[in-house]
Amino acid sequence: MQSQVFLLALALLSTATAGCYRPQLDECAVRCGGAEDCAPGQVCGSDGWCAASANAGQCARAGGSVPVTDASATLDVATPAIDASPMLDGAVPMPDASLPPLPDAGGDGCGAGCPGSCQGTVCVIECSGGDCSGPIVCPATGACLVRCMGNGSCVDQIQCGSGRCEVECSGNASCAGGVQCQNACSCDVTCGGNGACGPMMCPGSACQVGEGCMSSGPSCSSC
Repeated sequence: MQSQVFLLALALLSTATAGCYRPQLDECAVRCGGAEDCAPGQVCGSDGWCAASANAGQCARAGGSVPVTDASATLDVATPAIDASPMLDGAVPMPDASLPPLPDAGGDGCGAGCPGSCQGTVCVIECSGGDCSGPIVCPATGACLVRCMGNGSCVDQIQCGSGRCEVECSGNASCAGGVQCQNACSCDVTCGGNGACGPMMCPGSACQVGEGCMSSGPSCSSC
């Protein structure tokens, strides 16, 4: 009697165990000819593989034994928007009004009132041909260079200021009106042209050489 009870209990236990056993099979792992060949939750796809209904018929493309990724898990491929505001529109940018202005051409150390051109700190006056027919007046202060290169140029008087003064009378009959540089801290006047140079007034008698002036003599340069 006890053996019959034991056998009955063993049979019931086997039945219960068999009813609870539900093996989990990967998709695309079992070939099938119908739905009865597939595990619960899977169907037999048109490609002959068991898979979930969402993936049925796609196993052949995945190589059969490789599980197919759920098609619902799509990637977000949204393209980020490009800000077009910094793009050039063809307009030419205007200069910044806050930039400092260009320096004044007369503010580089050249004496004020220079009738010629300022080259660094020197006022340069150039006369060719019959140019400079009137008096030539250098700035009251600062260095001054006068070039009388043309024949008959600088016919009127040349007046130097208190700064260093240099006069070149290279044209024939140039500087006929003479040079007044007695107030210059140094004065050099060269008379290279035929009949060049009129009356000279150098910083001192020792500074006059021939028809011109030189600054290399004693007390002839105080610059």
